[in-house]
Amino acid sequence: MKAPMSDLVKQILKKPSQRQELLKGLNSLHKNSQQVDLNIGNKSYKLKFVNKDSLNE
Repeated sequence: MKAPMSDLVKQILKKPSQRQELLKGLNSLHKNSQQVDLNIGNKSYKLKFVNKDSLNE
């Protein structure tokens, strides 16, 4: 199953400045955190990490 934001992430990764902001946001993820807040340009996104097994429940 594809993640809902996969197409958006692909678009972001094509642009070097946005790619760097995305990677900064992912690098700021703490070990116990399950969510990352990203600010890219004037838009804000929340990435939530879930266990793929919990999606089938």
